[in-house]
Amino acid sequence: MPDITEADKPLRLADAIYRDILDNDYLKELYDKILRCYTIRRFGKGQDIPTETEKIDALRFADILSKSVFSDDSEIHKSLAQEIVTILDYLFPNDEDVSFYAGSVLTNTANFRGRDILSPDYKGSSLFERLYSELMKEYLEVPGDEEKHFFRSQKQVYDHFNDQSFSYSGPTSMGKSFVMQTFIRNQVIADKGSNFAILVCQQVDFWSNV
Repeated sequence: MPDITEADKPLRLADAIYRDILDNDYLKELYDKILRCYTIRRFGKGQDIPTETEKIDALRFADILSKSVFSDDSEIHKSLAQEIVTILDYLFPNDEDVSFYAGSVLTNTANFRGRDILSPDYKGSSLFERLYSELMKEYLEVPGDEEKHFFRSQKQVYDHFNDQSFSYSGPTSMGKSFVMQTFIRNQVIADKGSNFAILVCQQVDFWSNV
């Protein structure tokens, strides 16, 4: 039986939706518009805001991006979705549409801390969504502090800290220090009798020293 190449594999709906979504001209136009409006408002240079149509379309894009399962760019998609609803919440405070979409986006991305701030009264539109939300909140609870919740990436790192060896590289904004502090605190509380050492290495620009 001949090997099946990538080109021979059937195109999934998710592939069709998310493969080139970051290159969508209308999404780029909307993002530039809301970012420009945010900058103008933030620095007190005016009150320009997106139109109602632009607002709704941007929210719909954010909701689609937050559901991304395209393996290569799903984290980028979800990050952009959260950025869009956060900016729109600033531009349209107390707007019901923004609040609802923000709740959906932040639930889809498991950002329950953000959801509690932007959309504390959000309830899923379906029973399945509400059950999924509650299960994810329970799964992502910070041990020893059930009022707080990990992000998915933080939870994955935390669950590997008991491995015999583990290496992870993540961006500055990922919250690695919080995860390490939580793990060490719980080990001390549990009286595990372990020793811990945190090594911080400063990056050196080689060329500046030549």
